[in-house]
Amino acid sequence: MKKSVVRSYVATAVSLLSLAVALYSMWLVVPFVEGEARSPIWMTWNHFAPTDMRVTGSFSSVSTQSFFWPLWQSVMYYVYGIVGFLAQAGLISIAGRACARTLEVGFPEFMREEREAYEREREQAAIEATRERRRERRLARLRAADRSDCNGVGIGVAIGLLVAWLL
Repeated sequence: MKKSVVRSYVATAVSLLSLAVALYSMWLVVPFVEGEARSPIWMTWNHFAPTDMRVTGSFSSVSTQSFFWPLWQSVMYYVYGIVGFLAQAGLISIAGRACARTLEVGFPEFMREEREAYEREREQAAIEATRERRRERRLARLRAADRSDCNGVGIGVAIGLLVAWLL
C-alpha cells in the first residue's frame, strides 16, 4: 500500500499521543505513593478484588491479619503498585506503537511485517539452540577426556609415594 502524507501525520499523532499517555501513566506512581489510586486499571481491580487485596494507597490499609510480616507486606504493596503502573505505561506504549504502524502502512502490511519478524526470531532461536547443543556436546567430550586421562592414577601414585616415604 502506498504511504500517504496524511497517514504518516495521523500515525505520528497517535504515536505522540500514546507517548503522552504512557508518561501520564508513569506519573500516576506519585499519587499512588501519596495514597490515591486513580488508574482505571486499579479502580477495576478494587471492584473485583477481595477486600484484603484492594489497592487504597496507605500503610494502614494493608491487611494485618495475614501471615506475612506487616512491614514486608506494606513494602510489597508499594512495589506491586509501582510495578503495576510502570507495566501499564509499557503496555500503552507498545499498543500505541502498533496502532501507529498499522495506521501508517495498513493492517495487511503490518501483519506481514509482524510475521516476518516472528520468523526471523524463530530462526535466530533455532540457530542459538543448535549452538548451545554443540557447546554442551563439546563440554561433555572435554569432561569425558579429562576423566579418562586421569582415572585416579595420579592420586594413587601420590598416595603410594607418601606411604613409601613414611615407611
